[in-house]
Amino acid sequence: MIPDPGDIIRRRHTVAVVIRLGAIGFAVWSTLQYFVTLLSVWSFTASSGRMSGSGVLGIPSNFWETIGLYMAAWFLSMVAMGALTVFADALARAIVPLQQPRCPRCGYALTRLVIPECPECGLALPREFANAPDPRAAREQSPGA
Repeated sequence: MIPDPGDIIRRRHTVAVVIRLGAIGFAVWSTLQYFVTLLSVWSFTASSGRMSGSGVLGIPSNFWETIGLYMAAWFLSMVAMGALTVFADALARAIVPLQQPRCPRCGYALTRLVIPECPECGLALPREFANAPDPRAAREQSPGA
C-alpha cells in the first residue's frame, strides 16, 4: 500500500515546527545567558574598582576584553540557530523520508513502474503505483492511433 502523502506532509510539518521552536528557544536562552553574563561582568568590573580605565564610552577596556569571547560565542550560536531555522524543512525531509511502496502479495519493491502491475508476481495494482504514464493509455488518448 502506498503511504498517504498527506500523513507524510503532516509528520514533516510537525518535525519542522519542533526544530524551529527548539532553535528559537535555544536562541532566547542563549541571549538571556549572554546578557546575564554581560551584567555580571559589568558589576564585577564596577565593584572591583577597575572602572578608572579609559575605554569606549567610559567603559573600561578590560570589560571589553572579558566580554569579547562571550560576544563571539553568542554571535556564533545565533548564526547556528538561524541556519537551523532556515533549513528545518530540509531536515524534516531527511528525518521523515517517503516510505517505499511494496507489493501486498509478494513484497517486491514497487519503484519505477511503467504500468501499475507487480513485475514479480503480476498483481494488478492501483494506478498511483505507476511512476510513468501507461503507454496503452497514451495510445488511447492520441487522435492518430
